[in-house]
Amino acid sequence: MFFEKTPMILAASLLAIAACSSQTSTTTAASTEEVHSASDYAKPGAALEMSHSYDGQSDSFSSENFTVTVTDGYEDGTLTVIIDAPEALNFFSAQEFTFDMSGDVAHTLPVDFSAHEDGRYYLNVIMHADLGNDEVQSSVASIAIPVGTGEAVAFTPEHETTLTPDGETVIEMEAEETITTGE
Repeated sequence: MFFEKTPMILAASLLAIAACSSQTSTTTAASTEEVHSASDYAKPGAALEMSHSYDGQSDSFSSENFTVTVTDGYEDGTLTVIIDAPEALNFFSAQEFTFDMSGDVAHTLPVDFSAHEDGRYYLNVIMHADLGNDEVQSSVASIAIPVGTGEAVAFTPEHETTLTPDGETVIEMEAEETITTGE
């Protein structure tokens, strides 16, 4: 009886080996090791970059004018830029802009405001690239607006800062991570 099942087991084993050997995979090693620094890192997400001409100094009750420039990496679509500001800043310019993204042109928008009192404020620049077919890519950047001098505008982080070997100042914070699987 043992010898009657042996050919069947042998045939099934050969079939399994043949199935495994028909699936081949090749692995290629990288020919050169690429070195990245903190300055060439780009966040994943929308292909939008923001820059500005703000000089970093403002006085309360005086008007401040500068421009925000947004560049996009898209061939077509509509760009909406919203400047979100705290109530302590009185805006004289528009706070929402819409641009056509066809062509390789930078999108410039004027910013004109004054502050009611000294302090450190942030303008949030919210950018939405509508690519059509219900596909929207978004990005947010902030501009620090120090108004006045001294203690009112001093930036003191809540946590201790450390210097990395690359010379970059970072704030180390504790984090708790929870990993769940679909099992």
